Amino acid sequence: LLWTYPNPWPGVHGSHKAPQSKFGRIIGPLYVLGSANVKGVGEIFCLSGNLGERYLMTTDGLFIANLFKDTRAAPDSLPDKPERGMIINDCTAGGEGFGGSFFKNPIDGKIYLEGPVGRCRTASLVAEVKGIENIKRFPDMKITFTKAQYNEAMKLIEKKAEEEKKEFLLKLCRAYDLWDKFDFEGALSLLKEVSKSSDDLLGKCGIKSKVEKSKEYLHKIKDCSMDNLNDEIISEVINNAVRRYEEGKYDDAMARLYRALEMIGQKRFKEVFGCTTDNVKEEKMPDEIKNKIKSKVRYDGKIKFGLFDTFDALYYKGDEIGKKFYTHFDVVHSEKDGITFKKMLGIRNSSILAHGIVPVKEAGLDQALKLVKDVFNIKEGVSFIKLDWKDILAL
Repeated sequence: LLWTYPNPWPGVHGSHKAPQSKFGRIIGPLYVLGSANVKGVGEIFCLSGNLGERYLMTTDGLFIANLFKDTRAAPDSLPDKPERGMIINDCTAGGEGFGGSFFKNPIDGKIYLEGPVGRCRTASLVAEVKGIENIKRFPDMKITFTKAQYNEAMKLIEKKAEEEKKEFLLKLCRAYDLWDKFDFEGALSLLKEVSKSSDDLLGKCGIKSKVEKSKEYLHKIKDCSMDNLNDEIISEVINNAVRRYEEGKYDDAMARLYRALEMIGQKRFKEVFGCTTDNVKEEKMPDEIKNKIKSKVRYDGKIKFGLFDTFDALYYKGDEIGKKFYTHFDVVHSEKDGITFKKMLGIRNSSILAHGIVPVKEAGLDQALKLVKDVFNIKEGVSFIKLDWKDILAL
């Protein structure tokens, strides 16, 4: 075995449960259509996908490109009168588009792809694959610091950077590291120090405006409590879930997404009823909720609501947030086989970080993130900055 590549939706039947297409995601691979040698790159091959895409890779396991469109993504239709030289980038090779070949013509040296094209495999075409001559291998290594690489980046900076630059970069690393660990006040304090002492270096890196935006964002979320939850703190918890998702830590991401869903309900609950879910006022609750409220009394005499109690109260009050939760609780309103809140909560509850031992899968998490964002119209938060090592050396 020389290398592996993620293939969570293999073959025809596996592809039926795959999330939407994106760069680098292989869906329903069937077989290799052929290979060709590219100068400066080496041998590449073309892999057939069951939902209308073709994938180019190097024989040492590096992904190059997706060709054609996923048949589920409203691809273009072939024109009624095909013409030589027409562009078919936005067409699809169709579902179960069996057959075809990928080769370099020894006469003209160009690379061609032959096979079915069209949503219903309308025709079999011979198409030139252009742009392959522009493929280049990256230099030996590109180093960035963000997400899980903070500690490694800090060690490297200790060795390589000059004293002033080292302090600037270390503080920047530590700030985003604290942010990622929910220490918003500590992150903001370090970013303020960086802005004050290294304003010129921020400008040279081209990240001055991004750091200012980060500081504004942290100001809004650092003082949040159960009494004053805001949209920014909810967006940030979801952003943190996305960062764990990008690292492949799907259980961690689902735990954060669940907390974000809970916070959406808690924020609205405070706005509607004027009390928090950890100190519920019985007299303010709808009649349907009062009937079961005695079971929610804690040892200290306070009434505390969990996620379902919170959305129940909002629903019976006639609030829009409660209605949205239950409208999407057990009925799929998007694509076939999509996710509901019932299914999402089932995945979370079965996770080892909740009540079970079943690992969260990428596809389920991907759908759950989209569900929460779309249903509750979650605002985009602020993304972490990224620095290339070549930018650091140019300081």
